[in-house]
Amino acid sequence: MGNPTALNHDVRVVNGATIYLPSDIQDGGLVNLAIPNVYAEDAVQKYPIGTKLVLDDMVFRYCHAEADPGGTSSTIRANRAVVFKQIPVTASVVVAADVGDRTITATVAGVAVNNYENGYIIQQPTVSWDQNSKLRIKSNTTTVFTLKDALVEAVAATDTMLFSKNMYSDVGKIPTNGTGKEYMSWVAVPLLHITPSCYFWGLTWGPCCIQYGDGSTDRPGETASVRAFGFNFYGAAICSAGALNAPSQQIGGFVIPNTWGTWSMLVMLQLSP
Repeated sequence: MGNPTALNHDVRVVNGATIYLPSDIQDGGLVNLAIPNVYAEDAVQKYPIGTKLVLDDMVFRYCHAEADPGGTSSTIRANRAVVFKQIPVTASVVVAADVGDRTITATVAGVAVNNYENGYIIQQPTVSWDQNSKLRIKSNTTTVFTLKDALVEAVAATDTMLFSKNMYSDVGKIPTNGTGKEYMSWVAVPLLHITPSCYFWGLTWGPCCIQYGDGSTDRPGETASVRAFGFNFYGAAICSAGALNAPSQQIGGFVIPNTWGTWSMLVMLQLSP
């Protein structure tokens, strides 16, 4: 069997709680399998971004809050969904690469070492747009992006390459009437108020207590036959008839209890299992 201390322990199960570390962690100091307290935030990062934690029927992801949420309060509120805020960056310079290569060399604005770890590159070939490829980033320097898998399509210098970070790496709230708010998607729900730039466990699946929208008809389960809920612009649940059909809404799950004659803040969140 060899030396057992050389094994890569990336999963741990303790009393019904399971923690899954991402593959190919670049910072050895973040190889942490301790079962965390999901009701506490971290000022200093303790786990890789996107680490998955399963507690009974709930699923959490380790998130990093944005530095400046904006709006009337800098605090990211508990029981409201947060959005992934990064806009994909198009490389200004791309170096050609061959099938089988595992690196992409490109000039991308705002890159720091490994800040695109476990992120994605979308390759849009100039000659054939129907051959778009999704490439997973293992690690990166300021110019070289190492891939988890070898290229299956050659990269030309004229290809369009869109770079997107891990979707849990830059999360926050949408400022009231913020520019571009209609183009953001909700990715998790924190269980406590979050300080800007801190790390936290965001609920992505399972029973959730969520704030409801401003209107009395927006309360989850209050409208007959409307069991699915969506999010309004500040991450609260909206269940009013027709709200989910508006282009500004994103479906987040369904109402759990029987709400005949009443309503409930207990919902089944369904963002990422």
